Amino acid sequence: MSKLSVKFMSTAALALAVATPVAAQDLSYAGATFTQFSGTNSPGGTDQIGNGGSIEAGFAYNLNGNSRVVLEGTYTEWSTGSNGDLFYADAGAATEIAAHYLRDAMSGRLTYGAFVTYGSTEAVDGAPSEIYEHFAIGLEAVYEINPMFTVYGQVASVDAPSAYSTDSFGYDNGMAYRIGGYYTGLQNTTLFLDYQMGDADRFEDASEPGDFERIALGGETHFGDSSWSMTYSYSSESYLAVNDGDVADMNVFTIGFRYYFGDTQSSDLIDAGMIGTPEIIRRVSLLPDTVD
Repeated sequence: MSKLSVKFMSTAALALAVATPVAAQDLSYAGATFTQFSGTNSPGGTDQIGNGGSIEAGFAYNLNGNSRVVLEGTYTEWSTGSNGDLFYADAGAATEIAAHYLRDAMSGRLTYGAFVTYGSTEAVDGAPSEIYEHFAIGLEAVYEINPMFTVYGQVASVDAPSAYSTDSFGYDNGMAYRIGGYYTGLQNTTLFLDYQMGDADRFEDASEPGDFERIALGGETHFGDSSWSMTYSYSSESYLAVNDGDVADMNVFTIGFRYYFGDTQSSDLIDAGMIGTPEIIRRVSLLPDTVD
């Protein structure tokens, strides 16, 4: 995939952000996040510190009283630096667009459906051969246990469409799993716990599959009755090339802001089943050069 395609995907994500308030006033958001990570790809190695800036947007289009289509987009610019034992060169732009079909059941306490997502990442900035694509199709469900606790799960089949034209393979012929829960019992604040794991038949090389794991804690706090909120999270992540033992271990901190259009907030999106897509799918596309 060429850098032109990456820029096209980036433009599409930006267009989604601009179109959000026009397309769906009742369930839509736009936001920005700043991410800082530290990590190494060798036991006992020197941690490398880097960062990324993202814009994100999403909206829901109600088909009828109990079903909807959700579109989401994310665009990130990475600055990974060249010091330490994680990245050998700067990464560049990463983009993902996802579409969900969701349907309510059990008087609205259960929301279930399916999603597809496509994205690309410049794992090495300026080298077109180091642009990794991913495509995933999956199932998802969100269940409200009571007014304070909601649980969710996703499972997806993931593939790397350009695997045989890049230096490594990426998330090629694998699976991704995600489970977690939200707590909404605090005024103006939602907290979450999220666990993800996955595998790929080919990650670094044809004979080197991948095992991936991520656990995250975070939340979102609204500023009073305004449409603005602050988002924040910490995650511990590990991406292993199985047969040669190369592994990227990362600690990732994220802080950001969101604006909700209409009289909505994060709990309304949870009720509608808008839980995003597994983060490990995007992260794996960033890391093939790191473990190669």
